[in-house]
Amino acid sequence: MSDAAVKKAFEATIERQIQAAYDAVGDNPEISEIVIYMSLEEGWGLSVTMYRAHGSLVEAALLDRVLKEPIGSLTDAFQDPLVGEVNAAFEDLLKAYAANPDVDRPTRIVITFDLSSQRFDADFSYRPLSAEIDAPTTIFDRWLAHAQATGDLTADATTVEARTQE
Repeated sequence: MSDAAVKKAFEATIERQIQAAYDAVGDNPEISEIVIYMSLEEGWGLSVTMYRAHGSLVEAALLDRVLKEPIGSLTDAFQDPLVGEVNAAFEDLLKAYAANPDVDRPTRIVITFDLSSQRFDADFSYRPLSAEIDAPTTIFDRWLAHAQATGDLTADATTVEARTQE
């Protein structure tokens, strides 16, 4: 595998993830953006789908809290296909990186997809995600709180210069 193969796997991953996220909500005028968060550190991976609706960035399961017309975001019918496909695509990307250890693997990737312009942006961080080894959900919660408070969706947000030595 090569850099080109990892790039191809990345492109396939985001295409699948964005499509799954879009399919979950359809052409909902209340939703303006899809955000996919992926972290890949210390052997742990986490992939989370979020949406921006009415200016609020929320995890997919909590979408009904901000929508004027709820779509059943807490139901299995909504969650299962979305989470299943987003995570399956992420696992394929992790396999591509594992097959080529010479390719620098980011610690965090944040994909944003603007529904009105149909454009996406990918931001990568290669820095440690926390000063000490922390649970991926704790790291994500810290990033999300920062993103919600500041609007900063960059992959480097809340990262650290170096991990604390034990």
